[in-house]
Amino acid sequence: MIQVPCPECGELLNLDAKFCPACRSPRHPAEVAQAIAENRWYRRLGRFLARSSTLYTVLGIATAAATGYGVQRGWISIGAMPSFDNAPAPAPAAPAPAAAPTTPAAPAKPKIDAWSVHGRAFELLTLKPVAGARVTFKDKNGGQPVECTTDAAGVYAAKLKPVAEGGYEVSAWHARYGGTFLEEGDVPFKDMSPERRREERDTLYSAKVVHVPLLLAPGQADLEYNFALISKNN
Repeated sequence: MIQVPCPECGELLNLDAKFCPACRSPRHPAEVAQAIAENRWYRRLGRFLARSSTLYTVLGIATAAATGYGVQRGWISIGAMPSFDNAPAPAPAAPAPAAAPTTPAAPAKPKIDAWSVHGRAFELLTLKPVAGARVTFKDKNGGQPVECTTDAAGVYAAKLKPVAEGGYEVSAWHARYGGTFLEEGDVPFKDMSPERRREERDTLYSAKVVHVPLLLAPGQADLEYNFALISKNN
């Protein structure tokens, strides 16, 4: 079976492999299609050359045999063989078939050394920024948690080690607001009416909120993660 090296780690891969089993680096669909197309072309070329070699060998044997038989029967005289000095030049060989067009290889993706996670913390009802909130990211696969603190504008930023599975559990805590928070969804909290935000608060009080661990998609290195805290006095 023909194999190609992984551009990231050099591991040998099957032609139709979608990703490297060693470093988990995905292969671009164009790269897979190119490898398969080149393999088919080289196989066709090999079969063509094999058939051509066999044909030329058979013709050579038949010519030699016919010549020897003619000499033996007296039909051909070696000394009286005609000269071919003035014979017309042979016709030029037909041009070789053009190579099949190939799709250019996709540029290698840069290796991601860290995930950049950043965002804002604010009070759910008033939308005012919350300074001094401690944000913690805990790798579900183990390791030292990563902590950061929001500034006066409620902004934080953290660098996380990329992981292939499990992701990071997120927690937030503030002396005034405690550790109850809601991450922002597809609709930003600032675009919701005050009544809608109060409904979100009531839902948080009446039901247990489960926070989905952070797990970035392959090739993604940046994520904005905003969340809202709820005052204990509300």
